[in-house]
Amino acid sequence: MALATSTARTRVDDTLLQALPSRLTRRDRYLLRLLYEHDVLTATHVCDVGFATRRRATCRLAQLYGLRLVDRVRPMVARGSGEHHWVLDEAGAVVVAAERGLTRRELGWRREDALALASGGQRLEHLVGVNGFFVGLLKTSRCQPGARLSVWWSERVFIAEWGDLVRPDGYGVWTEDGRTVAFALEYDRGTERPVERLAAKLPGYQ
Repeated sequence: MALATSTARTRVDDTLLQALPSRLTRRDRYLLRLLYEHDVLTATHVCDVGFATRRRATCRLAQLYGLRLVDRVRPMVARGSGEHHWVLDEAGAVVVAAERGLTRRELGWRREDALALASGGQRLEHLVGVNGFFVGLLKTSRCQPGARLSVWWSERVFIAEWGDLVRPDGYGVWTEDGRTVAFALEYDRGTERPVERLAAKLPGYQ
């Protein structure tokens, strides 16, 4: 279960959409692309991707939320209060689609699916872990000269490009100190039992 926080939202109409281009920064557009490509980011992820402080990230997310560019869900946790999980919203999908020369319908995005995914469960936990790995690399590249994550593909993008011979949780290209390595991520939260299930994936990579 989750606490949805998307009631009484601003209506997405022509007036709102026409006002967006002048109010969006390059960082905003980058965040919207990440949310489309990777489905969900936590508040911590968003801060690590492009903000100096958590407070600045929170303030900007609130503004984007008000413009219907992003939406948020707070999954239930056993103790305390969990952090917001952020997904693309209606106006954000329009922006991403326009950047790709598509209509929102052609983009293949559905708000209901985005909110359902962010509401909790093992799939969400796994995805947050995968995205957290890549966000950690992005954070490192922000503060370490010579380090850069130049490619970050989700599982679905990898399959679209390379077929389903293997199905990694993500694919990346990392550069550090003049050396570049391409890698596929198999993210295991201790659910791959026995270990032979992991070993069985190796021939596909070979």
